[in-house]
Formats: sequence, C-alpha cells, structure tokens
Amino acid sequence: MKLKPMNIIFIGALIAIAGGLLTAWGTHKQNKASSKRMQDIQNTGESINSKSEQQLAEISTLKNQNTDLKLTIDSLNIKASEQQKTILDLSKQNSELSLQLAHSTQSLYGNLTGGDSFCELIIKPINATQADLTLVTHGNYPLYELSLRIVDLDLFSKVEIKTLDDMAKTQAILEIGNIQANSAKLLGQLNSDFSKDYASFNIFYNARNGFFTQGIRMFKIGNSWKGSTSITSSTLNKILFEKTDPTIPKNLLNKN
Repeated sequence: MKLKPMNIIFIGALIAIAGGLLTAWGTHKQNKASSKRMQDIQNTGESINSKSEQQLAEISTLKNQNTDLKLTIDSLNIKASEQQKTILDLSKQNSELSLQLAHSTQSLYGNLTGGDSFCELIIKPINATQADLTLVTHGNYPLYELSLRIVDLDLFSKVEIKTLDDMAKTQAILEIGNIQANSAKLLGQLNSDFSKDYASFNIFYNARNGFFTQGIRMFKIGNSWKGSTSITSSTLNKILFEKTDPTIPKNLLNKN
C-alpha cells in the first residue's frame, strides 16, 4: 500500500510527539533523581555540619577542661612545693633542736659527772730525793671526788710485799676532791730515789666519771729529766693521752 504524503507527515508528527514525550519523561525522571541526590547531598552536608559543630563544641569544652585541669595541677604543684619546703624547714629545725638537746644533755652530764675530762700528773725532780707534783686537768668539765694513788715501780720491784704496810711503802695516796676544768694544781712533793738516771711510776685515778691509769717513764739525760707518759681510761679501755719528749733516744724507750 502506498502512503499518501499527508499520512507520512502525520505519522512523522506522531513519532516526533512520542519522541518528545519520551524525552520529556526521561528528563523529568532524571531531574527528579538528580533532585533527590542533591537533597541527599544537602542533608548529608547539613548532618556533617551539625556533627562538626557538635565536635567543635566538644573539643572546645575539652580544651577548657584541660586548661582548668592544668591550672589545678599547677596550683597543686605549687602547694606541694611549699609543703615540701615547709617539711624540709621543719626537719632542719628538728635536727638543729635535736643537736642542741644532745649538746645540752652532754653538757649537763659532763658538768654533773666530769664527762670525758681526765687529769695528768707531772713529776719534776728537784733533787736526789724529792720531786714537785703538779696536777693538770684535760677536758671541758670539772672532775669530782678525785683521788689518786702513785706507785713507785722501782720500790715496788724491790720491796717484798707481805703486808699492807709493805704496800704503803711503795705508794702515795692523795685525796684531791673537786678540781676545775682546764686548770693546774700543785700537790706538794714526792719522796723517791732520783739519784739514778731512770724512774718510773704508775698513777691510778678514781673520779666520779671513771677510772684512769697513767704511766710515767723518766730519763735523766745530761743534767735534766725527760719524760714519756700515757693515760688510759680503764672504764672505756682506750688511750686518752700520750706525750713523749722527742729528745729521748728510742733505744731507751724500747727498754722500758
């Protein structure tokens, strides 16, 4: 069948209209989908912005809390440092007070008993049978109830000791009583044999603060006497004082 030109035009118009409708429908669908996507993107963006603002607010709050916490920590550190300084100052004061108390106690004990003071007897021959006796105290405290017993070792080695009278011949006992610190006292004279070139004595002290022993070894060199002495605490069992004239030959010291 042969179509007329009008029919062809009409059909073409229908096809064109149908194509336009399809295109319009497709465009409408595409625009609707695009609009939905845009809305979703906008909603997502708004949600992100909302969350970002919330997170920024939380971050700001945390920063403020951190600042407050840091200020609190700094304040506590300052207080801790002040307390530590106070504790150190109190500890130092306590140590100083304890030291003062110890010194005061030691001083009180020393003044009551004699403490660590002791004395030394100096024997100085003045002729062949006599010597001057001088008592010298060492230490910062007085000595109380002091007595001493001088034993002449030369006589002691010669006398046959059978009685107390025999013992008395070899020694002299002196009651001194109390004597001040850092002082010297003349005790009189001692009778003994100083005609030889050697003499030896042991002195036994008894005081409120204990017992002491002094050994004296004397050598006549030329026309003068030289001495060596050593003082030991019998209570503490230790040497308190030693002195030797440097002009005494060592061979003489070694013999005695």
